[in-house]
Amino acid sequence: MKLKIATGLIALSMLGGCIIIDADDDGFRADFATDWHHYGTVYGADVSGGSVAFIVSSNGCSDRSFFEVDVVDDYDDVFKIGVRRTRQDHCEAVVPEGIEIGWTYAELGIPQNAEVIIHNKVRR
Repeated sequence: MKLKIATGLIALSMLGGCIIIDADDDGFRADFATDWHHYGTVYGADVSGGSVAFIVSSNGCSDRSFFEVDVVDDYDDVFKIGVRRTRQDHCEAVVPEGIEIGWTYAELGIPQNAEVIIHNKVRR
């Protein structure tokens, strides 16, 4: 019995933070989940007013061109978004509060009344 519990705890610890599945999301797609580990942590995210904004870390030179955003049209006007850094910021002016980068729904090909799900972890 103790072996089963220990094995279960080890298995749970290995899964921690790797993949998050929205419990109410019946349209979860496994091919999107396989890239989950490529999405970095952001300081904050806001989906409002027909745009998506992220607060990201910066050493002073980062801007939107340092990032790539993936958009998956999942089903019935539900879109999943993940942002990832594609270039390192080698500047030395650390910006502890981060910077805001964003895209409009039109830039991302998302209809105005769509539901948007963010796939990045949000934490400081």
